[in-house]
Parts: sequence; structure tokens; C-alpha cells
Amino acid sequence: MLVRNYILVGAVLFLALTLSAQQNIILPDAPSSVAPQKHNPKSKHVLLADDPYRPLSNSEKLDSWVRSTYSPYTFFNASVNTAYSSVVGENAYCCGGTGLSKLYAASVADAESRYFFGTFLFPTLLDQDPRYLPKRRGGMISRAWYAATRVLVTRNDEGHATFNSSEFLAVAFSQALSNAYYPDHYRTWGSTGSRIYGTLQSDASGHLLEEFLPDIKRIFRNHAPAKLKGLAGSADD
Repeated sequence: MLVRNYILVGAVLFLALTLSAQQNIILPDAPSSVAPQKHNPKSKHVLLADDPYRPLSNSEKLDSWVRSTYSPYTFFNASVNTAYSSVVGENAYCCGGTGLSKLYAASVADAESRYFFGTFLFPTLLDQDPRYLPKRRGGMISRAWYAATRVLVTRNDEGHATFNSSEFLAVAFSQALSNAYYPDHYRTWGSTGSRIYGTLQSDASGHLLEEFLPDIKRIFRNHAPAKLKGLAGSADD
């Protein structure tokens, strides 16, 4: 898990640096909303860090968690984790089809409990915002630092920066819960601590990807061959 997260962080930053160097400019700012919009969980509008802040209500946090329980991304990510663990020999349930099915089920359970604790329960109890609010403005280094440190810093429901205690509690509780279905050799203090650290690092990697993905997409579209642009346009339609 740790190796995969390091590869993801390195790949995102290397690609961003390479593409920006080819243009000989700092990564361009992603477009932002002209005026603040009312929050709608199903809207494509993304609230940015510098936009007028609007907190999520408790019902919106609940709705966000419920939608994550059946999101295709949840099950796709579990498939990726299962495949990766099998390739690098980290299958907690050993081998064969039965081992793979158990590992996939455990990955789904990990994700579901993580979303419950991190998107709804602790953010609601502690009045904190579970969202990552992209910066999308400024230089690459400042944006990367901002994204990576959001596992430590979030906003409370009043919009003030605060220690992201809901993140740490959610990770700790979800990993402790996973000890109920992982094999004995995965329930040790060392193994649990390693999974907690890996999950925090994975969340930081996800923030980096979310921060820079629009830039990478835009630069790719500007430099991609015409045929690829046509295929991308057809897919968007």
C-alpha cells in the first residue's frame, strides 16, 4: 500500500512538472465559479478553497455517505486494491479464488466503514467539513503543499481552519473495525498502525490527484493529437 501511494504521488507531481515545463509556465489556474452557488450534492459545481464558504448540513453529510455506499468508484477502487495486493503478494487471505474473493470483500468493507466514519459520523459529531476543497489557484508547490496537508487541516462548520480530528478518528476506527474480519497476523499493533499510516498517506495522495487532475486534463487536451481530441469529444457527448 505504501509503495503504491508513493508511486501515485510521484506520478502526479512528475507529470504536472513535465507538462508545465514543456509550456515553460506555471500550471494554469483551473476555472472557478464566477459567483457562489447554493450547495447541491448532485451538482457538478466544485466549491473551491477561496470561494465564499458554505458548510454542509448534517443531512447533506448523511446524503454524501449514503451515495458513496453504492458509488461505482467504491467497488472499482476495491477491485484495484485487490488486484494490486495480489500482484505484490500482500493478500491477507493467501491465494486462489477464495482468497481473492475474501480480499475483495474486505476491501469493500474497509471502504464502506471509512466513508461512514469519515464522511458522516465524526464530521457530524465534531461539526467538521469532510470535503476536500481544491485550491486550483497559485503555483504548483503551494497547491501541492495545501493538498497534502488537508489530512491535517480541515474547516469546521463555521468555516474556520481546525485540526482534522474527524479524519484521524475515522481512519483509526475503520482500521480497528477491520481487525474483526482480517486474519490474526493482520491484527497486530504494528500491522494496524501501518494500515492507519497507509490510509492517511492514501488520502493525501487522493487530494493531490484531485487538485491537479483538471490541470493535467487541460494541458493534455491542448497538446493531444487531433484524433485523440476527437475521441475525447465524442466520449464527453
